[in-house]
Amino acid sequence: ADGGAESIADTIGQKPKCAKCFLNAQGQEGNRHAMPAGNSIVVILGHVLIATFFIFIGARNLRIIPRHVEKFRNYGIPLPGLFLALGFGFQFGGGLLVLADWHAEIGAILLIVFTILANLLYHHFWTMKDPVMHRTHQNYFFNNLGVMGGLVLVYAGAI
Repeated sequence: ADGGAESIADTIGQKPKCAKCFLNAQGQEGNRHAMPAGNSIVVILGHVLIATFFIFIGARNLRIIPRHVEKFRNYGIPLPGLFLALGFGFQFGGGLLVLADWHAEIGAILLIVFTILANLLYHHFWTMKDPVMHRTHQNYFFNNLGVMGGLVLVYAGAI
């Protein structure tokens, strides 16, 4: 053989060796990652879904900037407009990096930081007395933990 490199015939019927090979395990010989940017369709789909979540929510929140600035001001955050602009920068910048699969690990870090801060500023369910608000924000909080789990996988290169 050729020093350990597998041929297409050798890979048929075998499980892929990594998450990026899930759908293209029988890809081009010598290149198990035949999709653009070295990713399978599953990885690309994962990036698109995660990025779309952040970009869509960010675009929606652009319409209510004054409400966010007031909330930050009420929390005593200095320069609330600047802080909000940085948040949008993390949200859109990170989302676009993950979507484009260009320095996706940096995008994932930006989105993890953004999500931690959003959870603490908006979804602090442990301080809410109204049972409906408590449960609603508890759900948002734990949903965001799940999203951060996906972002950790993006960071690790698993997706």
